[in-house]
Amino acid sequence: MVDNQGIGSALEALSLSQTNLDLDTALTKIFEHYFIERYAFVDVSNDGAEKNIKGFLTTYPKAWLDHYLENKYYNHDPIFLNYGKMQLPFKWDKRTLDGLIPIQKQLFKDAADFNIKLGTTIPLLPRIDGQSFLTILDHANIHPNISYTLTLAAQLYYDRRRIIDANHHINTLTHREKEILQMKSRGQSIKIIAYNLGVSDSTIIFHLRNIRQKLKATSLAHALFLFGLATAHGLIQNQE
Repeated sequence: MVDNQGIGSALEALSLSQTNLDLDTALTKIFEHYFIERYAFVDVSNDGAEKNIKGFLTTYPKAWLDHYLENKYYNHDPIFLNYGKMQLPFKWDKRTLDGLIPIQKQLFKDAADFNIKLGTTIPLLPRIDGQSFLTILDHANIHPNISYTLTLAAQLYYDRRRIIDANHHINTLTHREKEILQMKSRGQSIKIIAYNLGVSDSTIIFHLRNIRQKLKATSLAHALFLFGLATAHGLIQNQE
């Protein structure tokens, strides 16, 4: 456990972490400070007709997580259905069952079998494609000051993790691929890039396709965003 002064240090550690392990350690210390034992930090985004859910840090029972994913409850979870709209912490318990559809009632019934009966979900800043949530189990009434600290910590965690992940993917690119991304980020067209590098347009198109696949980017604009994110924080490794 850390003392009150240590909270500031833990928040600073989040913002300066260089690895996901460092991030998890710093956030865990904050949970321990507030005697929070059961929690889940997840991200929800659209993936075609279904939602895509990614768990970052959780102490939920693995059996429940497997059951939740197997039944695709994330497509019916009343909290996740409101992603992008939630701005304030949401307290939930068995009373929130009122007005739910059958599959949502089944979700809460199954959760209760795993001793998941009440908690508070704290939404992070919504994005165009989704939103992240920090859920604290067994705490339906969290002091506003603590809620604020947890919200700040979760947002720092998510933002830093995004930078670290972008750095990892960017550094899988070859020197030539980074060079092409750099030119593209300056607004140069495929024809100009091809001329400057002495190759054909199709070669540049081939490289851009590989870049998107390596970065797991949904578009060229997304790839450029990830490149800019890593560049802005000085995390790109030079290759000879």
